Amino acid sequence: MGEMMSSAEEFFGLPTEEKTVHYSTDSKKLPRVALEAYTTAVRAVALRLLRLTAAGLGLDEGHFKGELSAGPVIMNMEVVRNGALRGGEHRVVTNARAARTSQATFVMPARWAPPGMVPDGDAPQYRPFTYQARRSWARTLRRPATGTMPSWHVSRTKD
Repeated sequence: MGEMMSSAEEFFGLPTEEKTVHYSTDSKKLPRVALEAYTTAVRAVALRLLRLTAAGLGLDEGHFKGELSAGPVIMNMEVVRNGALRGGEHRVVTNARAARTSQATFVMPARWAPPGMVPDGDAPQYRPFTYQARRSWARTLRRPATGTMPSWHVSRTKD
C-alpha cells in the first residue's frame, strides 16, 4: 500500500507535460503499468471484508468462495440485502496547505452476476438485473452508477 501511495504521489507531482505522455485516448485500452502487487493485496483485503460482511449478514460461509466471478457476488449492498442497508454520503473537504492523495479501489462482480436471493418472507424491493445491465443503463443515461438505483425499484401499489 505504501509503495502504491508513493508511486501515485510521485506521478501526480510531475509537471502536466510529463504526465500527459502516459495518458491514453483509447478508453478501452488496458492500463500500461501493471500494479500486480497492489491489486493482489487489495483484492485479498476486499475478499476478507466481503466474507466478514457475509458472515455478519447471516449468509452462508462459502458465499464468497473462490474468484468473485465464479459465484454470487454483492453488486450493491442495498440490493443484495433487499434495501436493509443503505449507502452513505461521501463528502471530502480538502486542505489548502497540504496535498491529499486518495486511491479508489473497487471490487466488481462478474458482468452477468445476478443479485442475491431475497430472504424468505420479504417482498423483493428490486427487480432482477445483472451488473452489466446496470452499467449499460448508467452509461446510456450518462449518470453516475450511484444514481441508478431508483430505476431498479419494484413498483408498489396500495391494496
